[in-house]
Amino acid sequence: MGGLASVFQTREGALAVLIESVASAALQLGAVALLCLIAWAIFGRRRWRLRAWLGLKAAPAGLVLIAAAAGAASAALLLQTPGLAALASGPETVINAVVGEGRPDAVGLAALAVAALVKTALAEELLFRGLIARRLYAWTGFTVGNGLQAALFAAVHLPVLLLPQGGGLIGAAMIGFAFLMALAAGWLNERRGGGSILPGYGLHAGANLTTYLMLALA
Repeated sequence: MGGLASVFQTREGALAVLIESVASAALQLGAVALLCLIAWAIFGRRRWRLRAWLGLKAAPAGLVLIAAAAGAASAALLLQTPGLAALASGPETVINAVVGEGRPDAVGLAALAVAALVKTALAEELLFRGLIARRLYAWTGFTVGNGLQAALFAAVHLPVLLLPQGGGLIGAAMIGFAFLMALAAGWLNERRGGGSILPGYGLHAGANLTTYLMLALA
């Protein structure tokens, strides 16, 4: 979806981008939900209800809000790293896919919010902290399992090293940040959230939304 600067010059174009963002988010979340459902049917159905197996339960609202604020502050600090903003908004990123080179209006910002809160944060938390991490905790214990799930989450960010701006310290900073955020999300969920994935979602959503908005409005 390159070249969207001209698309955002019309409200119809902006609405089309929003609809595409919603559809893409729904498709990704649906695929993750289906994978979780299949895994639960095979491994967990006889002993667990689906929501409990995935950590889909209530958590203290204050904890979720604090986690979201911490994620936002951490992302804002990370973006001060020289060169990282260019990497995070490059041609192969979610931000570029949604807004291209244009400055988004209110509809464009809504499209970014959908991408940040649903397509990435919600789908990834359900997969990594709901499905993968909770199985690792059961098999290896919390400390080892949390390290493993964080390493897996960081590993999916390794392709940034292949981007033109992703080599050296810039790419390493982004991957290291992903690892630390995943560690923190797992700790918040299990040690403060009673096994709910909502605190980790708050952390992830706060970081993603802050990153997307800061880069799009820069």
